[in-house]
Amino acid sequence: MYILRKSPQVTTIAQALLQARRDTIKVKPKEAVNPHFKNKFMPLAEVLRVSAHPLERAGVLMMQAQGRDHSQREYVVVETHLIHAESGEYYAATMSMRPKNEEPQAALSCATYMKRSCLASLLGLSLWSEDDDGEGATDHDAVERPKNYTASMTKIRKLPLEEAYQQVTKKPTAFKRFLMQDDTYAEFVLELAAHGNALKANGDANAQDS
Repeated sequence: MYILRKSPQVTTIAQALLQARRDTIKVKPKEAVNPHFKNKFMPLAEVLRVSAHPLERAGVLMMQAQGRDHSQREYVVVETHLIHAESGEYYAATMSMRPKNEEPQAALSCATYMKRSCLASLLGLSLWSEDDDGEGATDHDAVERPKNYTASMTKIRKLPLEEAYQQVTKKPTAFKRFLMQDDTYAEFVLELAAHGNALKANGDANAQDS
């Protein structure tokens, strides 16, 4: 679930954020590689690094907080606020996600994913870029629907999350790229990404323990 709120007046903060967006474009992010989807993404630390100075120069304060949904305790909630320091105008985004289990690491993984997603969305940053040997220069807004896409997704969506994740990771790059752009499965993609982040976090933790 993703909810956007704003102050009654947003003229000043809108102008400030427009300038901040122009400045973020000038900063080249250091991308990481998702070992499961085999594509590049911008980690939370990079979203914060890329956006910190542009927001500061624009006079915008960024605040994020995480917790549990009062009505649905199994869901982790992240709130992101962009506040114009001088005028008090603001934009705020609330995002919630249910971790795959009740382990603290799973909840932390969800929170981290939502923090970077919310902030990047408010700033107009792109989190993902395919490591596709030059195809990034093509128009991805016109990605063609893969053959048997609908039938495949109907079957995958009925599977438990772990099995669904495995099935999606086996799909060709074109299939996964189209899925990430398909608003019909936006929430499902978030669940898959959170699951992948949790797997990576668990792998990193196990590597440190060994």
